[in-house]
Amino acid sequence: MDQIKAFAGLRGLDGVCITDHYEASGPVSSRDGFMLDGLVVIVGTEYATPQGDLLLFGPDLDFPGGLSADEILARMDAMGGAAILAHPFRKKRPGEERLAADGMVAAVEEMNGRNTFEENGMIAQWKAKYPINTVGGSDAHSLEELGRSATHFPRFVNGWQDLVAALKSGEAAPIINQIFPLPDFLSNNQLNCA
Repeated sequence: MDQIKAFAGLRGLDGVCITDHYEASGPVSSRDGFMLDGLVVIVGTEYATPQGDLLLFGPDLDFPGGLSADEILARMDAMGGAAILAHPFRKKRPGEERLAADGMVAAVEEMNGRNTFEENGMIAQWKAKYPINTVGGSDAHSLEELGRSATHFPRFVNGWQDLVAALKSGEAAPIINQIFPLPDFLSNNQLNCA
C-alpha cells in the first residue's frame, strides 16, 4: 500500500479504487473507504461475465463465479451498490451495449489505460445514442500503470457509498487527454481517482 500511495501522489491522485478480479481483498473496513496518509482507498472487485467485465462497489462483493451480468446487476441493485461496465469495446471480452442502453450499469468506462486509442474512442457511438455516465480508469496491473487514466469527482468521495452516489448521479467524468500529475485539478473538494 505504501508503494500505491507514493505512485498515486506522483500522479496527482487523491484516491484509488482497487478492483482485483473476483476478490474484494483487504480489510473489511476498506469497503467503506479508508485513508492512507491522505489517499482515499476504496476496494471493489472486477467480475467477468459473458456480457462484459463489471467493476463492482457495494457492501458485499463475495459472489460465486459463473453469474451473468443480469444476475450480478440485480444483486448489486438490491444491496444499494453500483457497477461500471469496464472496457466495453475491447476486442477481448467486450461489453454488451444493452447494459448501457437500458441503464443497467451506473457508468461505462470511457477511458481505459490499457485500451487502444481506437477502443476508447468507440464510446462516442453509445454517448450519441444513450444518456450514459462515463468514467476513466487506469486498469493498472503494475505501479507504473497507475493513473494512466482517471476519473474526476467534483465533490469529495470517501467510501463506496459516496462513490455509488456519484456514479449514479453522473457526478463523475473521465479525465481525458491529460498528462499526470494533475495539480490544476486538485483542491480540498475534489477527488481524482484511478
